Amino acid sequence: MPRLTIKILSPKKFTGDGEDLKPEAFDRWYNSVQLHLRWHNVSQNAAGAGNNWIFDTEGRAAEAVFQAVELFGENLTRDLLVTYLRERFQSSKHKDDTYQKFYTIRQSWNGQLQKISIIATDLLMHESRLPEDTISNYTFIQQFFASMHPRLREDVETQ
Repeated sequence: MPRLTIKILSPKKFTGDGEDLKPEAFDRWYNSVQLHLRWHNVSQNAAGAGNNWIFDTEGRAAEAVFQAVELFGENLTRDLLVTYLRERFQSSKHKDDTYQKFYTIRQSWNGQLQKISIIATDLLMHESRLPEDTISNYTFIQQFFASMHPRLREDVETQ
């Protein structure tokens, strides 16, 4: 039986301008590049692996990547590069907004009940956009329950 060949398209390049400045756009770019590299069995976070991400940027973002390469050299990892790019292309206000959005997620929205899976996904999405260890597992679970039940929400808000 003949093998099917699948052509995997390269991810859209991150420019650091316009729509790319939205946190969601950065996250989509990050996830698509990560999947693309994983598909091609490229090391994700070894020393020097950050250099693989250069090809998925252009314009201002490419300039920032080259600055990171100059700064970190062969020690540039994916995590270092992504942190470096986030610091340059995501406003610090974004963290505050994301933190606030995390705590305002509710199951009841405009009189309609949202599915639990939507609530969980939204909470995970906003948590992942914050710096690591910003929200503990305990806090996450408390917010999950609070978003489901008005009485629990009042208890969490008064703490």
